[in-house]
Order: sequence, then structure tokens, then C-alpha cells
Amino acid sequence: MEESQPRSLGRRIIRWVAYAILALLLLSVTLSILIQIPYVQNVTITTIGKKMTRDLGTYVGIGHIRLNFFDDILVDNLLILDQSGDTLLYSERAYFDLDEPLTGLLNNRLVMQEIDLRNSKCYLKTDAAGLTNYQFLLDYLKRNTGDAPLPNEDGKDPFRIIFNPARIAVDQIEFNHHNDWSGRYSRLKLDYASAQLEKIKPDDPLHFRDMSLLSPEFELEKFPPVQPKVSDTVILKMQDSTSRKKASQPLSFTIDYFEVSNGKARVINKYRPVRSTLPNVIDFRDASAYNINLEFSSVDWYNAAGFFRIDKLQAQTPEGFAIVDMEAGEVEIDSQQIQLQEMVLQTSNSVLRDHIRFGFDDLEDFKDFTNKIELDIDLNESYVGLRDILYFVNQLNNNQFFLLNGGKQFDLNGRLQGTVNDLRGNQLDLNLADQGFLKGSFDLANVTIRGEERLNLDVTTAEIPITSLRQLIPNFNPPENYDKLGNLQFSGFFDGFF
Repeated sequence: MEESQPRSLGRRIIRWVAYAILALLLLSVTLSILIQIPYVQNVTITTIGKKMTRDLGTYVGIGHIRLNFFDDILVDNLLILDQSGDTLLYSERAYFDLDEPLTGLLNNRLVMQEIDLRNSKCYLKTDAAGLTNYQFLLDYLKRNTGDAPLPNEDGKDPFRIIFNPARIAVDQIEFNHHNDWSGRYSRLKLDYASAQLEKIKPDDPLHFRDMSLLSPEFELEKFPPVQPKVSDTVILKMQDSTSRKKASQPLSFTIDYFEVSNGKARVINKYRPVRSTLPNVIDFRDASAYNINLEFSSVDWYNAAGFFRIDKLQAQTPEGFAIVDMEAGEVEIDSQQIQLQEMVLQTSNSVLRDHIRFGFDDLEDFKDFTNKIELDIDLNESYVGLRDILYFVNQLNNNQFFLLNGGKQFDLNGRLQGTVNDLRGNQLDLNLADQGFLKGSFDLANVTIRGEERLNLDVTTAEIPITSLRQLIPNFNPPENYDKLGNLQFSGFFDGFF
């Protein structure tokens, strides 16, 4: 009798465990069926929309939702307004792969494992005071992704979105950014893009493991910056400087690997004058490129400056200039320079190796590249095609030497500093095939101003055909029988105009 009691108790335990498992299965099936009922879906839409609207402080609209109890949500016509009531993001269809979505909704959180947006548009704004319409969304994501999110102003727990990490994909999306502060309107269209988002934490840059863009089309239009209104100025003075800085904080991020395939880009000046360059010369007032393919790694971007490595870069311009391939061990970009270390740049006509730095006071200086961009170029085992120079310097397209020898290349080692129009060369070793060679240093001024060209030349040794000198220096017109002398060998100094 005593032995039968433990057996009976064991059977009851097994039976109750089986009942519990069956109940859970029935509950799962029931919930899965219920969630397909329009009324239940409408309640779910309303609940999610209200929670997001409350936490973001702006309207979040959902047209239709399909919730799979086990792993995903499909949303049609997702709409997020900015805090001024204008559209920030619209997506015709948004897919979210979630970890236990229904349980997460009941617990006021969603754990994102994959996000896929299709046929979407995003409208970003920066006003004349430098404040953006999207900072509140970034703050929300950073604030509510940690283990202990901060409560809302009303004391209620926020609706948490957690990246676990998340694979993000967009199919047919367009970003528009109207920036009155800096006088820029930019537009980016993507056929397809994907990224693996690893981390979102307060006060830390976004961290992406990889990012890939397919057939992007980027356009940047410049216009005069808009001056803040008097009311904006007063508001800015009243605001705490720390909160104001946070509200307009530039986006910071790190990317382990970044790739672009078959891209296009164009930079135009809205109030640019009529084109002043020849058709084969790049006009930096309206510059464009296509067939852009690039691979960057170790991207670290913070406060509008950063570092990265170029593993591949290819591009072409309508004028005919082409970058066949480019690599750089480290690239540094900030508000006053672009610097490339351990660089190898190969064009259709040239190969440049070692180090290049472009210095400037403002990006607007690129509109007057020959006079305002400070060059610091250290070259080793390099050669330059004269035709490539003609793509950038309009005036040299009228020089007889360049016209007759445009298809030739010259070997170049040494250091070049200054602007194109005021250029210095030190420890140069220049060899132009059958047109001679030169070793030494030089100082050129007003090289693109016809009739005002000045040259200070310190030649260690040189050998140049008389015919080449006649072509290179417009006012050098010795008698024709001087050509019989062949090559002119010389060393020493030359100062004067040519």
C-alpha cells in the first residue's frame, strides 16, 4: 500500500506536466489564430502606435500589420512624423524579424534581429539654427536600447527597442536632407543596401560590422546658407549650451567594412555661373562621376571628421578622367584637410605613390581648385600622364607643349607643395621620355595666368631638347637653326617670366 502512493504521486506529476505543455501549445495556437483576426490586429496596431507616439512625442502611424506569434511582424504603410508634424520616414512595407514578438509586446519591448524596409522615403532637415528634425529619434534609440532604459517624463516605462544585433536592409529607398545651416540639399537614392548593426548605446557612436550600397545615386546641391531668424537667435540664447550641443550633435559611427557598387555622384552649385571650362576639363562648380566602386575598412567617423582605409576605389567622370584603382593605408578627413597615407592611385594615364594632402579653409575652395587648394604631395616611383593634368587645369589646354605631348608620361619623384597656380617642387627627379630630364627644385607662380607666368629654377642637372623648350615656354623663340643643337644640357639657376 505504501509503495503504491509514490507511484500514484509520480503519475499525477507527469500528468500535470503534460497538461501544462498541452495548455501552452493550445495557447500558442490560439494566440496565433487570434492575431490573424482583423479586430485583434487593429487593437495591436492601435496599441503599438500609441506606445511609440507617446515615447517619441510625435505621430507614428501603421496602415496594416501582420504578426506571426513566433518570430516576425510585417507592417504596411509605416509613417513616422518629426516633431514639427512633417514626414520623417515613410515605408510602404516594413518587415521586422523579432525574438518572441507577442511576448515582447506584452512586456513593452521588441528585440530586433532583422529589419527590411521597401519603397521608402526619408526626409531629414537641419534648420538655420543648426537643429535637426531627427535627433530625437536617435536619442530615443540610444536611450531605450540598454538594459536599464530611462523612464519617460510622465514616469512610465518607455517602449524599448533592442538590437540583438540587427541586420538592416532597404530596398528602393530615397533620403533627402535639406540643410539651411550649411546651405546644402542632398539626395541619396538606393536600389538596395544592407548593414549589420552591432551596437547602439548612449553617448557611443553607432557600430556597424558591415555596410553595402548597390547602385547609389548621390546628388549635392549648394546654396547660400540661410540666416537664423531673430526668434531663432533668441531661443538659442535662452537654451542651455549643453542641451543645444546635444540637439545638433553630428552623427558618429564606426564601420568595419563599407562597400559601394556601381554608384553615381554629382555636386552642383545652384547659383553657379555659366561653365567657364572646356568640355574636357572638370568643372568643380558642377562635377559628377559614375561607375563608382569602392571598398573602405576600419571607418571611424566622429563629429564631421574621421579615419578609414581605402582597399579599392574606381570612378569615371563625363570629361574622360578615370580612376582605374586606388588604395590607401590611412585616410584622414576633417574640416580643413583630406590626407592619404601609403597611397597608390592609378588612372588611365598615371600612377601616383606615397602621400597626398589637400588643405583648404572650406569645401567651397574646391570651386577654385587651382588657387585655393593647398597641395602637399610626396611621390616615389610615380609617373604622370600630361593628359591627366589637362583634365584639371583649363589654361594649359592652350599650351603648345601639352597639346603636342598630351599622350606622353613623365616619371616623377620628389615633393610638391602649394597650389596649382603657385607650386613649389623640391628634390625633384623628372624624366619625360624623349623630351629630356631634370633634377633639382623649382618655384612656379601664376602658371595658369597667361602672360604672367613666373619661374624660379634651381637645376642640379638637366637635359631638354631645344624644340621642347620652344613649345613649353611661349616667349622662348630662338632662331630655328638652334634646333640643330639637339639637347640642351645645363645646371644652375633661372629666375624670370616666361
